[in-house]
Amino acid sequence: MNGEPRPLIPPLEGCLYCHREGTTSLAEKRSLLDPAGARLLLRCSHCGSVAELDYDAQHVDSWRIRYRRTNHDPRYYYVAVHYGRHEWLDAPDALEISRRGFAQRVRVRQAEVGDFSWIDPVPIRASLALRPNEAILLDLPAATLREVSRVGFFVRPNRGRILDSGRCCVSTQRLHLLGQRLQWAHDLIAVERALYNDQYWLVVVRDASRWLQYTGAYTEDGADPQLVVTVVDYLALHPSG
Repeated sequence: MNGEPRPLIPPLEGCLYCHREGTTSLAEKRSLLDPAGARLLLRCSHCGSVAELDYDAQHVDSWRIRYRRTNHDPRYYYVAVHYGRHEWLDAPDALEISRRGFAQRVRVRQAEVGDFSWIDPVPIRASLALRPNEAILLDLPAATLREVSRVGFFVRPNRGRILDSGRCCVSTQRLHLLGQRLQWAHDLIAVERALYNDQYWLVVVRDASRWLQYTGAYTEDGADPQLVVTVVDYLALHPSG
């Protein structure tokens, strides 16, 4: 930028999105409609993310950033959800998203190989009857249970007849729903498919001659959908007890 040294602010020391170092570059982009209004664009050569950067060279700790292009590879799920809103973020908020995104990516890698040491023990609810050696891993505050048809049960979370809703617990052996009507439980080996996006997680299980669908929304204070599905997928393929 006109021969001036780049300030050593975090987005230039390493990519907030993919956390690689030495892959970011800063350039000016001028608008034909407003030649005087140059924008600073921050690009990462590794993940391909592009963001607008707003900072004062005299106050480099007061920068803010807005992502314009994001990478939707599953590795970057958490940062894609939060930076993908294309909103201006002040430095503390942008750094916190980056920090949490890195931690979440590590946890997903651990869950993929069955390492759940990062999960805090979940207190056993008195109303939940557990089998020997069955432990609760995830406690999800709000979930819905539906009966769905085999045709298209992988598509949307709001299809099918609602059977119940309540708190969902993922254990080492089963999915539990502490519903408003009944208490439900299904072995994880009965999982037909699990999927997620930026809004919800969804798990379909076989129940005798029908299919049931557990669904929960993304909540900031709970496990995100990618982690829920990664844990369920591993346990469904590696049954215990």
